[in-house]
Amino acid sequence: MAKISCFIHVNVTEKIVLNPFLVQLLTAIQASGSLQQAAKLQRVSYQHAWNTIKQLNCIAPLPVVELKRGGEHGGGAAISTYGNRILQEYATIERLIQKTVNQIETEMAM
Repeated sequence: MAKISCFIHVNVTEKIVLNPFLVQLLTAIQASGSLQQAAKLQRVSYQHAWNTIKQLNCIAPLPVVELKRGGEHGGGAAISTYGNRILQEYATIERLIQKTVNQIETEMAM
């Protein structure tokens, strides 16, 4: 039986705003409250994670992640209200697409 995989990329002005990697990074930030921890969880460098989030915040119409620089008490990262909204919308898109993929796989098995 065939197995179908779909990867969702959301673009704004031809630049990727969301893709599976970004969603995983944002989810890790949400869970840990730390860009450094999220980078470790995603097995990417802190610099790569920082640049990715900086670029995302520039492309998106509103900030997706609020970053606080380190210092005596350390920094932090939090998903903004807008960021939470687009994560929820992405999850909805994923569910709808997965439902369609499941239908196609069922029909192909007949």
